[in-house]
Amino acid sequence: GDRYRVQGRWRPADNRDGIFAGSLQAKEVVLIGEDGGNSLRRAVAGLRQRMFDSIRRAIGGDAGALSAAMVVGDRRSISPELTEAFRDAGSAHLLAISGMNIALVGGLAMAASAAALGRRWQVYLLVPLMVVWGYGALAGLSPSVVRAAVMFTVYLAAYALGRQRSALPALGLAAAVMVALDPGVLGSISFQLSFAAVAGIAVIGHGVADACRRAWMRLTRSPEPPRGMIEAAIFATAIGIGATAATSPLVLFHFGAFATWGIVSTVLATPALGLWIISAALAGALGLAWPAAAQVAGWPAWLTGEYVANVSRFFAWIPPGAVETGRWAAPASVALYAALVAWLARSWLLKAGRIAGTFAPALLRKRPAGASSAALWRPPAWLVGLAFVAAAIVWAGAITSRPDGLVKVTFFETDNGDAIFIETPNGTQALIDGGRAASGAVRSVDARLPFWDRSLDLVLLTHGDQDHVGGLEAVLGRFDVALVADAPLPPETDVYRSWL
Repeated sequence: GDRYRVQGRWRPADNRDGIFAGSLQAKEVVLIGEDGGNSLRRAVAGLRQRMFDSIRRAIGGDAGALSAAMVVGDRRSISPELTEAFRDAGSAHLLAISGMNIALVGGLAMAASAAALGRRWQVYLLVPLMVVWGYGALAGLSPSVVRAAVMFTVYLAAYALGRQRSALPALGLAAAVMVALDPGVLGSISFQLSFAAVAGIAVIGHGVADACRRAWMRLTRSPEPPRGMIEAAIFATAIGIGATAATSPLVLFHFGAFATWGIVSTVLATPALGLWIISAALAGALGLAWPAAAQVAGWPAWLTGEYVANVSRFFAWIPPGAVETGRWAAPASVALYAALVAWLARSWLLKAGRIAGTFAPALLRKRPAGASSAALWRPPAWLVGLAFVAAAIVWAGAITSRPDGLVKVTFFETDNGDAIFIETPNGTQALIDGGRAASGAVRSVDARLPFWDRSLDLVLLTHGDQDHVGGLEAVLGRFDVALVADAPLPPETDVYRSWL
């Protein structure tokens, strides 16, 4: 709702499709009004800022900065060193309010509401609904938060209607509605991570929680399942394992790095998140009216925040840390998901193997006279499943490789020099320069191309001296190149015409 007056030099761009665009080199920016915009959004933004200031006053140090990020989604006060530690430890997703945080907060609110109000008439479901959307509003209602809140709302609605035996139908419905309203959301990294986190919690976390309960009952020799704090710790641990296991291959695919200790650090940190978020939010709310009480209420948040920070620092310090995978990111991601699916379907695979074993002797026997080949050969279940997976991979590759009609230009700042990678709408690829270091250009092109593409249409060198050929020599040794040209060349030469 703020209004500013910006003065400076205006450089208009081309007027395309009736849109007047350009750039402004600002010399002066003056705030001239604060009462514009939507009143509800202005009120929420004001509350977020006051909560941020209150949390920072009540909770000191790195724990206060992390608490503000966990409650209101504002990570401005987190130091770069601590951010790097969370990234190397594989626990950076804990600071991003999305599917895992919404599921944790909503699940704890649902359990507390059921204990306080009972399960009669489903009234207790209103409390987690209000808590989740209130938490999302405080976090700024970013796209990832909205998607996770919508998924949790659909889950509560299905639960209230007696249709909820698994979270997967609700998750599928929410995702289908989002994609129907905005098909482009399917390619959003935040949507993929939110969807995978909630799916991992529903599929993997449920089994992990059951295994932890059985282990606790065997350890304590108790016929009753755990309750209270033990059950809350099991619930939080299962959420951490499920969300991390489901999202790690996606993080590897998109960012080309795998945190070696990601699952371990997340499992150790997740049980503290519930107490951390609740106590930090309570300290921030009390600080708006009673700062002295906020100092006392912030002690649990400070303790849990320091614990999570030190866990991340410890696992960031242990070698090997975050491993860069380069061009192997995509196949490694597929392999991780394949291993995860195989583990989840281990009982089905064993059963399919036994079924396949019963057909094997029949295949070795001589076919009786008059018996049709269809009656003799029935493909086992594992073969059908393998064919389905292969078809899905082929279709996924075909869909993702479709041209979008855009010319894409990527500028790489490699070791000791720049490199420019160009892709035309018809799939033609060109590399201009590659820096002096032999590894810079190869690493940059590997990051831009899919793992199955090992060819370039044009490599162009704009510097004739020997100090600028190291990167391109490495590229020529790694990729199949159709045309190599040395510059400076005028635009009317055959090299440019044949490439374009």
